[in-house]
Amino acid sequence: MKCRESPAMRVGTGIAWRSPVVLRPKDFRARRSRHRRRLASRRGFTMMEMLAVVALIAVLAAGASPSLIQLTRERRVDFAAASVADLYRTARTRAMGRGSATLVRWDKNVAEPTSAITPGHFTLREAVLGNGGTDTMLPAMSCFAADWSNTGVTSKFVAMFDERPKRFSPAQATFLDADGAEQTIAEVCFTPRGRTFYRASTGGTFNALNGVVRARMKNTSSGSWRQIVIPPSGAARVVTEL
Repeated sequence: MKCRESPAMRVGTGIAWRSPVVLRPKDFRARRSRHRRRLASRRGFTMMEMLAVVALIAVLAAGASPSLIQLTRERRVDFAAASVADLYRTARTRAMGRGSATLVRWDKNVAEPTSAITPGHFTLREAVLGNGGTDTMLPAMSCFAADWSNTGVTSKFVAMFDERPKRFSPAQATFLDADGAEQTIAEVCFTPRGRTFYRASTGGTFNALNGVVRARMKNTSSGSWRQIVIPPSGAARVVTEL
């Protein structure tokens, strides 16, 4: 009796009945060649190539470094000058806004501050009653009646700025009076009525500011200057002087 092969059997056993694939030597060589080409296309950088790139980056960085350092120093001096101008503008605004006399003192010989609440080269103080009562810290209007010393009871510390910390290096401050003479101490006082007074010594007599006094901020590395111009109106501003 003759058996007939079903379609299911033909599909399931087709692979088993196929003749084996025989690879010839040239087929192995072709496969190895293709494999090598794939590896070559995916290879990374050699050590020499990486060293060449690192050397190129080092050369470019060395060329740009002096310019970058100088730019950083100029920005520090700019910030220091702007901070001084802002201190004078704050004093004027505070006097008119709070109804109290305010004073900004430049003191060349003051010790470098150890905290943000100790006097610096530029110190802002505000006049208060200082009578020992419950109203002792209320504002006072007069530039002449207050004790503006750092320990005075009729004035209080408000803020300060000092350019000597390293974050402002290489800034260096000086102060010039209306005649251009450098001052060791200079005090500018603002009243609630918008008047500005000036004296060049602690405890001296205040006189109305009729000229322009200037604080100067020097970049000691390049020799450039920033001038903080303080006119009689008290509206301080920064002027760049190369």
